[in-house]
Amino acid sequence: MTLFLVFDTLAAADAAERIVFERGAQIAALNGYTLDEAGGIVGMTPAGEVALEAARTTRWDVPRQRLDGRWVFTHPQHHPAAREPAWLFFVMQGLDAPAEQEAATWWPVTDEA
Repeated sequence: MTLFLVFDTLAAADAAERIVFERGAQIAALNGYTLDEAGGIVGMTPAGEVALEAARTTRWDVPRQRLDGRWVFTHPQHHPAAREPAWLFFVMQGLDAPAEQEAATWWPVTDEA
């Protein structure tokens, strides 16, 4: 299952997600990615060419509310760049939210097969 960072409020989850994204964007820029005027990361093709405008990343994750009322977003350790311990250390620095493994009890039961 997926590891998530857990917050008491949407405001706290949003603020932490912004920190993760902005720090990740700084590293992306150092690695040759373009940041647009709004701070989005513009994608690149495998050949290293700037991708279409639609290929833009503007968030690490969107916080979701669990059934218990707490807010979560995916832990940055699931990003491919987290294979580099320094990347994960940098994006997580100062964030002290607890991490929890996802549980089926977090989400409403659906009729999906």
